[in-house]
Amino acid sequence: MKFLNKYKHFLEEFDDKKQLRTLFVVLGLLVLFGGFFLYRYTGMVKTLKKQMSSLNIARRETQSLLSKNAVVDKQRTTVETMLSKDKSFKIIEYFKTVLDKLKLNAYRTSEKTSINDTEGVRRSGYEEVNLVVQLTNMNMRQVVDLLFEIEQSERVYTKKLEIVHSKTNPVVDLNLTIGTLLKKAEAE
Repeated sequence: MKFLNKYKHFLEEFDDKKQLRTLFVVLGLLVLFGGFFLYRYTGMVKTLKKQMSSLNIARRETQSLLSKNAVVDKQRTTVETMLSKDKSFKIIEYFKTVLDKLKLNAYRTSEKTSINDTEGVRRSGYEEVNLVVQLTNMNMRQVVDLLFEIEQSERVYTKKLEIVHSKTNPVVDLNLTIGTLLKKAEAE
């Protein structure tokens, strides 16, 4: 009650102009502080939204990398299983077997084996063995059968294929590169 009396006495001392001026100053200060705090609040909200956006982008990238890593791990396990099944696999013997099966040995003119020792394959403990074969005077049905037979093997893949059409006969010449992976100890 004492406080109210002091306040009432304080207000009675002022005339209308002083009271109005004081009221405007107080209201102005309140609006100014309110505007400042609103400005700071919206600035913080904007900064936090940017941070959330960048974190969401990083989260999506991390999820993508983790899913790719899972696929790579699955493929690595598949390759390890495949390589452990037949440790004495030789790409030349495999290709000769395919040619015998399709009766295409007469079309083979040359073959050459090479080891492709690229950095990524070498770091994984593997070496890529390539076989470059030249086959001549084949018809397209024979080419398709050969490529189909190679694709049926999970151990061998086609790396490069060049088909040259003969200008005089309805046959093609084929330059084929196939590859396989071997563990480093097996390749040597």
